[in-house]
This record gives sequence, C-alpha cells and structure tokens, in this order.
Amino acid sequence: KDWRKQPATDKTYAKFKPFFSKAHREWRKTLRATAGGHFPRANSAPEQFRYPSNSPTATSELSDSIANLATATASDRATVATLTDTVAKLSAELASAQAKLISVLLENQKLLKLVSGRGSRTSGGESKTSGGEAQGPWSGPTIHYCHTHGLQCPHPSFKCPEPATGHIKNATKKDMRGGTEKIYKAK
Repeated sequence: KDWRKQPATDKTYAKFKPFFSKAHREWRKTLRATAGGHFPRANSAPEQFRYPSNSPTATSELSDSIANLATATASDRATVATLTDTVAKLSAELASAQAKLISVLLENQKLLKLVSGRGSRTSGGESKTSGGEAQGPWSGPTIHYCHTHGLQCPHPSFKCPEPATGHIKNATKKDMRGGTEKIYKAK
C-alpha cells in the first residue's frame, strides 16, 4: 500500500529493492509475533489438535499411532520377504528353462547340419545331390533365402559370402525386400 502512495518519480528499481526488503522484514516480524514461531502457523486450530503433550488423550493417540506404524512395518517386511522368495524361485525356473532352450537349440543345429549336407529335395520325394543321384525319400530342403542368390540358398541373406551391390542383409523369405525370387543353383 505504501508503495502505491509514492510519487511516480520515486518509483524506480533502485528505490524499489530496499523499500520491499524493509516491508518484507516487517511482515515477517508480524508473523512471528502472531504465530509464536518462525514460520506461519494456524492460530485457530480445532480443539482436538491442541492437547498438551502430557495429556492422556495425546499420549493414547500417540501410542496408537506408533502401534499402527509397527504393525504396518511388520506387514511390509513380510511382504518383501515373500516377494524375495518368489523372485528367487522364478529366477531359478528361468535359468532352468534357458539351459533347456540352449540344449534344444544346439541339438537343432546338429540336425540342420545333418539335413543340409544330404542334398536338395525334388518334387518326387527323392533327394538329389549336386551330382544328381537320388539319396532316398528325405534329405531335407535347403531353407534359407538370400537377397542376392534367391530361394533355397545354402546361406541366409545376413551371412551372404558374395553380396551383390544393394544387398539387404535382413531380407527373408517372407520379406524379400525386392531381392531375387529365383531358385538358387550352385555354380
């Protein structure tokens, strides 16, 4: 209010800072005098919050609060212990499943090597080697696709030993990415 009463010629930034600093100090002093402390407090708090610290009601409420806190803490500890056990069990199950998966993948690689070394499958159910002789009803098809070399290639696109210009390494049989659609023929 006092600042507004100042003449316009006195309302400069240089005079503003000390004026409001003094006004703020005076305001803070009035807060201490009315609230009885350093920071503002509610002077008209309801009666239930004004118990003296040694009254039976305050002591009873405090002990109830402490008991509730202790119960909640014990419950939280039990929950954390249960969760820790569950995580340990799930970690062990995951490790076991990963070990089984690795062994199955290794077995799968062995079988693929065995199958891919026997030649390519013909329409009559017989397989032929690169020399053309039949080896029996099953030798397994070559299942790879290469962006440069095409379908039934002995290597996938990402392992192509002789990629052409513009070769796309992540091309697959389902997503050829504009690659060749020819059946691979060995040179």
